Amino acid sequence: MPRDAILSYEEIATVATVSSELGIKRFRLTGGEPLLRRHLHRLVRLIHDQCAPDTIALTTNGLLLSDQLDSLVHAGLTHISFSLDTTDAEAFQRLTGLDALPRVLAALEKAVCYRSLSVEINTVALSGSTERQIVNLLELGRKHDIAVRFIELMPFEDVEWKREAVLTGERILEIIRTFYGADRVEEIERSRPAAPARRFRFKDGRGGFGLIEPVSRPFCEKCDRLRLRSDGRLFHCLFDREGIDLRQPLRDGDREAVRKRIQECVEAKGPGGMLELQKQVERPARIMASIGG
Repeated sequence: MPRDAILSYEEIATVATVSSELGIKRFRLTGGEPLLRRHLHRLVRLIHDQCAPDTIALTTNGLLLSDQLDSLVHAGLTHISFSLDTTDAEAFQRLTGLDALPRVLAALEKAVCYRSLSVEINTVALSGSTERQIVNLLELGRKHDIAVRFIELMPFEDVEWKREAVLTGERILEIIRTFYGADRVEEIERSRPAAPARRFRFKDGRGGFGLIEPVSRPFCEKCDRLRLRSDGRLFHCLFDREGIDLRQPLRDGDREAVRKRIQECVEAKGPGGMLELQKQVERPARIMASIGG
């Protein structure tokens, strides 16, 4: 998109500020890869200073993180989710097209050194592939005492989706219990009622994992998220096709219109995208990278 089609940091921060006045206190910067935007710490600082947030999280592939981590944490970043599907260098290069796994692991090593920063790993679960990665990813998490979250593959147009490609949460749990022993793993409460992940921990106290199961166990009825796309459209669901335009009222300086449109977006939340998707054949006409994980 042309530069003037994308919201500035100040415009994004205005949306965050108005949202915080309406009760939203948790913010996540995602993508695509958010660190491709220069000086992302400026946006983190704006949100931190203007919104008094409970959390400011970042989802990243980690490739550009090491050089920016200090400035992000000092600006107020509280959580990082690393998108990482394998700990094998050859598999990483095959999946991403980049020979860069050591760079990602170095960024992870650096991130876990910050006591103020909550770190986790996100893995998209693919049948026929992820099964071989589960234990290695969990051992990486146990090494650093962080959680690994396995996410069922969702049906977006940028993936070759079919139901048999989904490695379900229950199958992942079966593999983990078989390898580690069922008596070494226990389920714990969700971090909050609307949190997407079922959570588990190892009884020895090192690491843990989560299962995000939008396909096999849709959690739409508890969803409390809104998603702001880079062009200023606000969506109440990953599968919302239309969204609501915030860019024009932002550039008109009309905060009251921004407020009303955010409220309209919340009120438009229906039964939920995955629940509705199960009733139809057509897949959503959106690439995941454009709206964020």
